[in-house]
Amino acid sequence: MEKIMLDQTHYRQMTDEQLKQVTGGHQLPKNLLTLRTGAQLSRRALAEKLNVCTSTIARYEEGKRVPDVDLIIQMAALFNTTCDRMLK
Repeated sequence: MEKIMLDQTHYRQMTDEQLKQVTGGHQLPKNLLTLRTGAQLSRRALAEKLNVCTSTIARYEEGKRVPDVDLIIQMAALFNTTCDRMLK
């Protein structure tokens, strides 16, 4: 749990532009799909847990959109992982 807290602090301090630079070559789409299917969650179920639209989850998994910092932190906590592992 302490590792997640460190990541949350690190990522919360980033501006949107810095986040885009960090996630430019990110693995979030692949990692999100792997984590979601591993947890046996549908896109709809994950969207409900995160309070976003199902199409938003699809866009994240397709690499067409990057979630904001707070949502990355929420996803990391939901899947019991770190922000770094979500992105790399």
